[in-house]
Amino acid sequence: MGGELEEGEPQTKTRACEKTYTERFYEAFPWYLAMGMTYDQFWNEDCNLAKCYKEAYKIQRDRKNQELWIQGLYFCKAINGSVIGEYFKINQSYPEEPLDLYDAKKEDPDKDKKQMLSIKERMLAVMPGINKKFEN
Repeated sequence: MGGELEEGEPQTKTRACEKTYTERFYEAFPWYLAMGMTYDQFWNEDCNLAKCYKEAYKIQRDRKNQELWIQGLYFCKAINGSVIGEYFKINQSYPEEPLDLYDAKKEDPDKDKKQMLSIKERMLAVMPGINKKFEN
C-alpha cells in the first residue's frame, strides 16, 4: 500500500514519502549556518555541538523576545502618559527610571486587566458621540 517501497526506488528511503538522512542534513544545514555554525563544525565536529547551537539560538530568541516585550511595555507607558492617556483619564506617567524586571512579579496580576476593562468602558462611553459626527 502506501508504506511499501516502489519498484526502482532507492533503498536509502524507508517509505516513499520520507526523506533520506542526507536530504535532511542538507535541509537543516542552512539553519545551522544562520545560527552561527561553520561548515566544518556542522559536517565534521561532534553532533552534540549542533544541539548546543540550537539551544543557544533558542536562548537568544527568548532573550530578544523579552527585550521586545519590555520595549512594548515602555511604549505602552509612554502612550498612556501622553495626550491619549489624558483623554481617557489614565493616571499613569512614563517611568522616571528603568523598570525593575525582577520586582515586577510582586505587583497585582489583575491590575492590568482591571485597568484595561476600565479603559474599555470609557472608550465605549465616548464612541457614540464620535460615531454621530460621522453619520451626517
